[in-house]
Amino acid sequence: MVQFFYFFSIMRLGHITKLLLLLLFGLLAGCRSDEPSISDTEVVELKEFETILNMESERLAVPGIIKYDDSSGQLFVYDIGQINVFELDISSGKVINEYGREGRGPGEYQQVNSILPVEDHLFLIDHYQHYIHKYNRDGGLASSMDYGAIVISFDPLTTLSSMTMGSIPEVNINNQPFVTLQGHVLLRPGRDRINQSIYELRDWEGNYLSDIGEIPEGSMFIPEGSGDVYRSDVSNRETPSILKPYAFPVNDRANPEELFLVYSSIPMIAKYTVDGEKLWKVKVSGVPELDIIADNYFESMEQQNRNNERTSIGMLTKYTSGVSSTGGDLYLGTYTDPNNRMTDSDRLKPLWIHRFDTTGELNRRYKIISEDVGITSIFDIDFSARRIFVVTVEGEIRAYSY
Repeated sequence: MVQFFYFFSIMRLGHITKLLLLLLFGLLAGCRSDEPSISDTEVVELKEFETILNMESERLAVPGIIKYDDSSGQLFVYDIGQINVFELDISSGKVINEYGREGRGPGEYQQVNSILPVEDHLFLIDHYQHYIHKYNRDGGLASSMDYGAIVISFDPLTTLSSMTMGSIPEVNINNQPFVTLQGHVLLRPGRDRINQSIYELRDWEGNYLSDIGEIPEGSMFIPEGSGDVYRSDVSNRETPSILKPYAFPVNDRANPEELFLVYSSIPMIAKYTVDGEKLWKVKVSGVPELDIIADNYFESMEQQNRNNERTSIGMLTKYTSGVSSTGGDLYLGTYTDPNNRMTDSDRLKPLWIHRFDTTGELNRRYKIISEDVGITSIFDIDFSARRIFVVTVEGEIRAYSY
């Protein structure tokens, strides 16, 4: 009845007025902002937690990566202190399997940048030796990829930082190799194609499949004179040109043929198919906790560059890692104040996790609070039991219910 009345009313108007109203109605219906508003975004504070594992256990020294596997209900942990990857039974706290060991032989590793359980396998990336190992779930080695032999990647950001420093070193996943849910591999393009895309998708045999991720406009790859450009960007409080290509992928568990690409310094989120088609992108702005990170970064860099003859280039990392739900929502973690996290006044600042829907709209912000010890930005989520796993600065693994 309402629709009929609306149509009847339109018919009574002049032809020009009708046309204008219909055009306006169509524009409003099809309009979509590239910058999500947070005015109505719900903030959920989480304080109650359960301790899963702490450093008093003989099995844990310094957890640098945690990955929850919903198919088995177990937690995979990379222990930086012991250079060890193991599978943990959450309910009992017992180690079920170990994967590889420190070394230079088959299936062995020097440093681990990423671990990913995919169906019957666990993938492990050793970025130090340029190997990706594929293990069976009983801990045995299935096969390995020598990605250093496939593409000699040039990383313009290597000179900046490989991990954020603190009591718990947090692995830097930006522009690093990545394994998709299909078992394919994202690698940085070689020196001759560095300005073509963020990643190249290759199969397990190393065959090229597609380009993933546009290079943001205004990006710079350390050419001559980049120091002057960097200082200019910082003084204007703009994302430095050299940091704009800084990005990491997140698998879309609801759509294995698609993945998210998170530009962590801008910040911006883009959605791609594995064929390289860009589905959408949104820039995230107006979020208080992200603005704090940017303000601290610019103030710190301006001060350093005033006091030093050489240009100091620091990391502006607004998002550090992410995970998607089986429904296709994207959860991104951000630490409130990474520049000052280890000072007495900042050690108890919260970890924020932002939830984006399938169109990239920010619709919830989780504020994880610890009143006794600082929290790192290392996290993963058990969506079925609705709990978020985090790592404290003392190496304890906790589960916060949400």
